[in-house]
Amino acid sequence: MPVRIRLSRGGAKKRPFYRIVVADSRRSRDGKFIDQVGTYNPMLKKDNPERIKIDLEKAKEWIAKGAQPSDRVKLFLSTMGVGEKPIIQTIIENFMEYGFNNFVISTYYKSEMVKDFLGDGKNMNCSIEYLEEESPLGTAGCLSLLSETHLKKPVIMMNGDILTKVNFTQLLDFHIKAKTSVTMCARNYTHQIPYGVINTKDHLIESIDEKPTQVSKVNAGIYIVNPETIKNLKSGMNLDMPSLINNELERNNNSVSVFPIHEYWLDIGQMKDYQKAQVDFLSNFSNE
Repeated sequence: MPVRIRLSRGGAKKRPFYRIVVADSRRSRDGKFIDQVGTYNPMLKKDNPERIKIDLEKAKEWIAKGAQPSDRVKLFLSTMGVGEKPIIQTIIENFMEYGFNNFVISTYYKSEMVKDFLGDGKNMNCSIEYLEEESPLGTAGCLSLLSETHLKKPVIMMNGDILTKVNFTQLLDFHIKAKTSVTMCARNYTHQIPYGVINTKDHLIESIDEKPTQVSKVNAGIYIVNPETIKNLKSGMNLDMPSLINNELERNNNSVSVFPIHEYWLDIGQMKDYQKAQVDFLSNFSNE
């Protein structure tokens, strides 16, 4: 039976109230449901803790059983975050452990939700500023919105859906010693080919490797970029970091360095990664 976690409407006309329910996806949206995991009251102000209420443990149990959250419920879960806090908060707290206290967050979709939660950072004993993208600029294009005051030192840029325990002080020291314009963090990715691989020369077989394992370095979504490189970006131009790096390599083959990550790292790009992050959080990020 295909199961979804979705909204079920109740309340009066023009005064909606929603249950967050677990239901057979084949049933009508507001029909019978299997379980209720929370409520959503859009009539309440955004800063009211009663606006969105989700029993995270119950939701995790259903997700682990294969239930698929709707897009709106996914958004609610991401706002509540991994380990009962937003991922962005965990990222900021990790940076602060290494003495970093000034942050700039580039926003586009649901920017008000991020601002409402984090504010200016005073409640976290740090400074948070925001860049607003009128249209998506890509992972590098958003850097063109930084002002001169942000470009006194190299800028550490990190995707907002990554959990890691990388030592940011060591990363910055590495970049400075490397004397490159950009440093990219990389993670080893191991992949086993599920077949026997045939090595040939012309029409003859030289050897067969049975289900070999290949190891590749993959982009970890964390970078350091020098101010001069950022200043050369065209303001408002859509550009991703791999393209920026390729541009730098065309300009100078020795301008980009790679920093290997051996610590915990997870890209939360899919629901299965979110489920894994929930399990990993207590052992890697909890202070309890």
